[in-house]
Amino acid sequence: MAKIYPDTIEIFYKDKLIASHKRSYLNHHWTVDINHFIHTLKKKPGALHSSVGRHQLSPELQELYHKYYTNNPKDFIVLLELIKEKDLESVLEAIKELEKIKVEMINTDNIKNIVFKSPTMDNPLGSKDISIQKASLEQISILNEMFKLNSVGGYGN
Repeated sequence: MAKIYPDTIEIFYKDKLIASHKRSYLNHHWTVDINHFIHTLKKKPGALHSSVGRHQLSPELQELYHKYYTNNPKDFIVLLELIKEKDLESVLEAIKELEKIKVEMINTDNIKNIVFKSPTMDNPLGSKDISIQKASLEQISILNEMFKLNSVGGYGN
């Protein structure tokens, strides 16, 4: 059953609300919540690129997709689940934190690690000394170049 209100449309199944959408009065315009299709997109992640739901994402998520996930839609779908579980703000903060270290480290697993890590009062997340980590990454890059190794695990060093 569907109930149509001036601002929203609510969909019910067996008297339980299963979806609520902001109503659009534009002709031939669809409003799609990508969260309703995550299960389907997991089965066919290639469909994400041309999906109406992805094109209607917020500008921040559009930028994230184009910047880091165009060639990895599976991870972007996992990122959408993380945003649904936590919030967009904490994911964007985690990405800023990773950008300070190394842009190539931005992937869903690293974002999850930062989002689920609870900072202590003695050492808040923003005040970490990352000099050892930077030096380690530089050493790994030098060794990779020396031995002509390819990067593994999504790291570009």
